[in-house]
Amino acid sequence: VRYFTDWALPQLDTLIDETSDPIDVWTTLDPKMQRAADRAIDANTPKGAQGAPVALDRDGAVRAMVGGRDYVDSIYNRATQAERQPGSAFKLFVYLAALESGMKPTDVIVDEPVTIDGWTPRNATRSHQGPVTLREAFARSINTISAKIGAQLGFSTIADMARRFGISGRISIYPSMVLGTSDVRLIDMTRAFASVGNGGQGVVPYAIRRVVTADGRQLYSHDRNEGRVLVAPWVAAEMT
Repeated sequence: VRYFTDWALPQLDTLIDETSDPIDVWTTLDPKMQRAADRAIDANTPKGAQGAPVALDRDGAVRAMVGGRDYVDSIYNRATQAERQPGSAFKLFVYLAALESGMKPTDVIVDEPVTIDGWTPRNATRSHQGPVTLREAFARSINTISAKIGAQLGFSTIADMARRFGISGRISIYPSMVLGTSDVRLIDMTRAFASVGNGGQGVVPYAIRRVVTADGRQLYSHDRNEGRVLVAPWVAAEMT
């Protein structure tokens, strides 16, 4: 759990006054989930490559975190520090913007060849489905429909939605951005999905539940505050 510990311990500086007394720190980590995350990295990451999972509760509690295959080999935490292209996971923000604009999951859009500013996206299947609902387009991750939505709403609108949900890196507003070409942090993307699951209220990842002295005196206890409303509850419900 060293990746998690390296991320969690600095948070103490902002939570309690400096002390030389022994303290017990209770964290959010779930040992069973953490072991499962370790096994998933070992089983699914090719040799010579790296991988990182992070799991959040809806209130932002980090339940599992692995920053790479081997802490001894590399202490770089890819769950919280690395920026990578998220690919189609980024379409969450495309469809959130669509729903907020008034589109419905049952609305029909045509999956067909499309060119935007000289860019012609292709679907993974190299085929087109014709008329499909918004719900099916998201489920099938249809690239042409994401591109159409971006062109209709404005690519800056999609970028603004991503920033609203905590994506902190630089977000391109070129048309291909709807397919997840801008680099993001894993913990930020996970936070965004958790915020949708939290009814559209933002969540902030945290690691420390409470801190007590050796004699049981409480120095800190995490207070679950209501998060900032990022989208209306009905938008989050339709997205879910």
